[in-house]
Amino acid sequence: MNDLRFYNFDFKLLHIEHDFSAVCWYLKYNSTGTFEAEFASSGPLASLCAENKYMVVCQGDFQAIITHKQVKNNRLILNGRTVNFLLEKRCVPPFSSSSLNFSNGSCGLAQYIVSTYCNDFVTLGKSVTSTENSEFSRNSMNSALDVICACLDRDNLGHRLIFDTEKKQWIFDIIKGEEKNIILSDDTLTTYDSEYTQNILDYATSGYFKKLYSYEGQWNPANNTPALTNKTASNYAKAYKVSSDGTYFGIKFAKDDYIVCKTKDGTWEKSNNGNCFWEYVPGDKQGVYRWDSILSAEDESEAKSILLDMKTTDRLAAKLRNLELGKDFNLGDIVTTTLRLGEKHISLKQRINAVTIWYEKGSVTGTKPELKDI
Repeated sequence: MNDLRFYNFDFKLLHIEHDFSAVCWYLKYNSTGTFEAEFASSGPLASLCAENKYMVVCQGDFQAIITHKQVKNNRLILNGRTVNFLLEKRCVPPFSSSSLNFSNGSCGLAQYIVSTYCNDFVTLGKSVTSTENSEFSRNSMNSALDVICACLDRDNLGHRLIFDTEKKQWIFDIIKGEEKNIILSDDTLTTYDSEYTQNILDYATSGYFKKLYSYEGQWNPANNTPALTNKTASNYAKAYKVSSDGTYFGIKFAKDDYIVCKTKDGTWEKSNNGNCFWEYVPGDKQGVYRWDSILSAEDESEAKSILLDMKTTDRLAAKLRNLELGKDFNLGDIVTTTLRLGEKHISLKQRINAVTIWYEKGSVTGTKPELKDI
């Protein structure tokens, strides 16, 4: 497993490298990981890098796109991103899931995005059953990777793009971790050099995002032209510019005012702004425990995705003893972690959200998982 195999994007094996100073993989459950390695600059790999712009490096089941090459102090340094990085290179226009033809919740939506915007090179692979069927939308252009990660996060699912050298295909799998009967703790000698952090600096339970009105043109309050009705759900987030003075819906309007709807019950109101308004996304906390944030989102679905990330506050990172990725655990698996804080122990159910694996002189020298509260 320790050798590094280099391919072009057409699955042709270019080179097998056995001699490296260090290799480090950072693998993530539902996002893009990284690769870094260091070699002598005088070997055949350096020439290969000069001749090939597009390369995939494989080490066992680990795979990455080479994104950066550097020669410094007689050393060749290669950096990359796990192959799902290619999903970042496709764009998805604004959409609403309610208008798309798919089934199976978050999983089905992720597959729909891949089959629609990456179908010229990606084949759909493994799937799981998902339950998240709530509305999911984006009001701006996003990368396919961002959309896939956000919708799968809602169901605690992950994904992987596979560079399959046998089938000569790029395959998109959706993955789901299992609950393992593993207790990670320095006391049980399964971990060492443990690091625990709790950070509530950016924690938020609710927030506001700036929502654009849909400008519908001009409206005359003197004769209700075009004809508007009050308290109709379809009015939400619409705006008209007032074309003349007049009174309607019990509101006195002047020319160049705007009639807008900020609420989902469809109530019209007068405004001097027909561009955007602040929309509130509530949470489940009240009083002093309600922490609001200003969210850089285009719509409610995106705002909820941002809030989901802002609720992750507890993290544990530790080096493992006698536990191997792919044998004893996989990305996304749920384990029990036991932490000693002073004279107390805290036990948490956590998901293995990422793992760092590094090699020096051809052998594994460390494995360090990152765990996320569930």
